[in-house]
Amino acid sequence: MPSAGRRRRAIDGVDGCEGDPLKTLKRFCWNHISENHLNAIRMMNAGRQTVYASLLRGNNRLQQTSVRSPIQLQQWRPVRSIHRDSPGAPAIERVPTQVVSLQNGKTFNLKHPYLHLREKPQIQRGNQWDRTEEELTAIQDRIAAFPSRLIINPFEEPLEHNVFGLIDKISREPVQLDRLVFDQPLRVDILHRSTRRYLAGQRQGTHSAKRRDEVSGGGRKPRPQKGGGTSRQGSIRSPQWRHGGVVFPPKPRDYSFDLPKGVERLAMKIALSAKLKTGHLVIVENFDAIEHKTKTLVELQKQWGWRKPLYVTAGEVPANLEKASRSLDCEKTSQENLIVYKMLTHDFVVIERRAIMDLQERLLQQ
Repeated sequence: MPSAGRRRRAIDGVDGCEGDPLKTLKRFCWNHISENHLNAIRMMNAGRQTVYASLLRGNNRLQQTSVRSPIQLQQWRPVRSIHRDSPGAPAIERVPTQVVSLQNGKTFNLKHPYLHLREKPQIQRGNQWDRTEEELTAIQDRIAAFPSRLIINPFEEPLEHNVFGLIDKISREPVQLDRLVFDQPLRVDILHRSTRRYLAGQRQGTHSAKRRDEVSGGGRKPRPQKGGGTSRQGSIRSPQWRHGGVVFPPKPRDYSFDLPKGVERLAMKIALSAKLKTGHLVIVENFDAIEHKTKTLVELQKQWGWRKPLYVTAGEVPANLEKASRSLDCEKTSQENLIVYKMLTHDFVVIERRAIMDLQERLLQQ
């Protein structure tokens, strides 16, 4: 009876191949995919709609029993935007030459910016595939708005948040917020790690106590070893003696520790997303209209209902805001010095339009 390998070769129609032909097939498949794997990568996030593309689709689809050269498997052609060669032709997505990782926001270049989509643009919602022509426009708009990076989900519209005047409370033109920054799921563990790192870095670590050998005196034996009817003692500076040394005393040390930059950036995104979802992120046009009187700022905070606010500016804190809030339970900082701990310890985050855009751009580029 022929072996399993011979039966498989007979079924596949492959003769004269030494070893398992499936290994040859796997090797060709691996070479084909490894050369182009960056072209089909999509940084997927749980619970989101994700665009899928298949490496092995089209007229030159790879047959599982084939042992052809990987060059003959599928013809790849460079594409740069979404278009149709002719009415009814397959829709092709032109992919940028850079992608951004969802986990750490790092940007890296594509070695081979080639990608083939299915015959028609499809969106996966659960187990259902929807084919809509209207969403092609959404992809084009998203790629046009962010030409330097690959959108995780181009079908999702950006978040819009109202911008208000600080004094008149009149709504201004809304600001566009990227979902990669302001639509992150809540991760308490990431926030905890960032908070611990900040608090550990704030510790002075100057505590100190003396050991037995560091306390002055106690060089001689206080009494003979035998004959006294008492316990044996070797020094009056032993830990059990009054004014003696300390066992394992605290010594000056540095409590600070490092976290990966990606974790710190993710913690900032999570904190901003949490404030936005709970309605505690307020975007104002600017702080120029604030007077230097504390009474005016107190009345303003009562009108808005701000409890223990954190004011975030684009540049240096204005002098009037600094003077007016000097004796109030609030804090001022610039967007460059904004940290997760300050956002978590304040109920409301009041930020300028230019500051929120600069902060978003900084988190996307890093």
